[in-house]
Amino acid sequence: ETGSTNMTALLRKLRVKTKLTLLLMVTLLSLVTLSSFNLAELWKELHDSRKAELTNLVDNAFSLIDRQQKLLQSGDRTREDAIQEVYDDIRSLRYKGSEYFFIINESGTFVMHPIKPELEGKDSMTLADSNGKLFLAEMVKNAIANGDTYVDYYWDRVGSDVPMPKISYARHYKEFGLIVGTGVYVHDIEAKFWSEVQFQFVLFVIVMLIALLFSSQIAKSMDD
Repeated sequence: ETGSTNMTALLRKLRVKTKLTLLLMVTLLSLVTLSSFNLAELWKELHDSRKAELTNLVDNAFSLIDRQQKLLQSGDRTREDAIQEVYDDIRSLRYKGSEYFFIINESGTFVMHPIKPELEGKDSMTLADSNGKLFLAEMVKNAIANGDTYVDYYWDRVGSDVPMPKISYARHYKEFGLIVGTGVYVHDIEAKFWSEVQFQFVLFVIVMLIALLFSSQIAKSMDD
């Protein structure tokens, strides 16, 4: 109670202009905190949506693998034929026009890549993105350990040699010893996020200027 009384007395001693300045600072700090929270939520929402999209796409690819697994179990396919059918089925899959799936075995060797078939039979574990990140080594390791994984990295778009941010999702099909993955570029959602950042900044500046104008007018009227 004594502390509360002292605070009240202190506030009474402050000049009106000082009180308005403190109120303005508290208001602006609250706006910054709220804006930061909203932007963090937007970033998470955008990336979670893209991750969910990738998960659903790999679900579709896995349905084709499950079919071959059932044919193998029924004796209608040999293991070698079933795996080859998996390669052929997934090689032809496309979404969003040109986006594709790739397959790596548990040793980290590319066994199917529809866009760059020259990678097939080559070790993926030493392949790095433009920042030197061994993203496929991370993908293989985590997919085997956890069943599936997401990996962020930079990669050239089809028809371009400019690396762009990308996220891939990969899942381990243990029965065949295969890791099936696909990825999409995220420059569009990053652009959307930064557009919102710019909007929030402009809004903050406008609110700050209006608040400064009103506080100065109030202080001036009281001085008069």
